[in-house]
Amino acid sequence: MLYDNAAYWTKIHRDLTGTLRSVGFPNLSERFNELKYASEAETLHAVLQKLGPDLKLGGAEVRVLDAGAGVGYWTAVMTAALSHWSFRPAITALDLSAEGLAALKQRYPETNTVQADLTLIQPDRFKRMYDVVMSFYCLHHLPRLEGFTNALRFAANSVRRGGILLIMDPILSMPYSQLDSFDFYSWKGNGIPRHLYLLDDVLGSQGLTRVDFRPAVSFLLNGNIEARSRLCFTFCRRLWGMLGRIYRREKLTSLLSPILCYTDRVCKKKGWAYSSSLCTYRREIE
Repeated sequence: MLYDNAAYWTKIHRDLTGTLRSVGFPNLSERFNELKYASEAETLHAVLQKLGPDLKLGGAEVRVLDAGAGVGYWTAVMTAALSHWSFRPAITALDLSAEGLAALKQRYPETNTVQADLTLIQPDRFKRMYDVVMSFYCLHHLPRLEGFTNALRFAANSVRRGGILLIMDPILSMPYSQLDSFDFYSWKGNGIPRHLYLLDDVLGSQGLTRVDFRPAVSFLLNGNIEARSRLCFTFCRRLWGMLGRIYRREKLTSLLSPILCYTDRVCKKKGWAYSSSLCTYRREIE
């Protein structure tokens, strides 16, 4: 049976109404998930700091669209990050789940919410309206190419002149990956690593240019999706599997957290991350 993205997420939000904080790895410890998200948030902060001058083009208020917001974990992170640099974020959260948006609105009442399916939404619905459009760990859940490209076009068209688009996702950019092909008609359709060239091609056709591409988190805290060779991929996958035994234990993960965080930063800096990436695209001022 073909994976139904809308039904999958609607069921999750209905079953966990008000209790789901983020997705993460439910079979691993709370402390591990904190480390994973902290690494990704650290990467986001570094990118936003670099983009500070560009954001100021929109004035003190920064209009943000969170496409695929879920219950608002990354909505809150973005709000805090922009506020840290004295911007006034005005955030719109878009998701297909009414239950997820209700939970988000309850936690963050200042956020505007829009219920819509990214695979079906009109690409020009919010044409040139936002300073920042973000989609974090959402697009790889869209298994059909038509829906995926529709979501990309919508995100791109929503970016104003001089604005930016941020995508955090498992994106393939290296020579080898065992995840480059899979059984399309199985549950594995719920998580497709896409190629960087595909994003560049679709977003480029909408007038956006990639200006930054960096690891969001290393395979030590998120598992590997690619590598420079089959041998490297296998080594990382086995190491991730061994670390998983540690990550199930709350106290042991906490004890090792300084080493894990340091090594994660080194892997990201050296290009040994092999996991999810954060892409930044900009619409030039015409």
